[in-house]
Amino acid sequence: MHRLTSLFGLLFLWMSGCAGYGAELREFRVENHSAEDIFAEVVRYAGTRGFGADPTETDRTRRLYVSTWRGGGLPIMGRDGGRRVRFFAKIVPTNDGSGWQINYCFEQQRIGEAGRDLDPEDDDWEAAGQDVAKERDFQYWMAYTLRGSGVGTGVEKKAGNDR
Repeated sequence: MHRLTSLFGLLFLWMSGCAGYGAELREFRVENHSAEDIFAEVVRYAGTRGFGADPTETDRTRRLYVSTWRGGGLPIMGRDGGRRVRFFAKIVPTNDGSGWQINYCFEQQRIGEAGRDLDPEDDDWEAAGQDVAKERDFQYWMAYTLRGSGVGTGVEKKAGNDR
């Protein structure tokens, strides 16, 4: 019985580790826009950068966007070889109710073993942090396209300012 309890405990820890995103979510606050407009801008950004939606995880009603993995291949092959990236964004109400917050990240993975074949399986990939440059680009683009409404970026929208 003791071994069975230990096995279930180990299984629970392993499953809980697989359930969430390993990357740290960044936050970007938006005021004076609807959640639907913000989500449409997130989808447009992802589409123009080659991060197509993963139909099994993206949910418009929950304002959740998860892209498919982009990149891959062996470490010796060309640009982005051995690495892949995916985009995650979720729009949630702010704690104070004054607007919306985009929780986002660009999660990276790399091939754990250099000797893998040309078509690596999902088990061959391991976490490799976040792509901070892409996260900065996303934050800049959201502040620009949503007309400077980002709070915490040093660019806040003032009343009567349409630029």
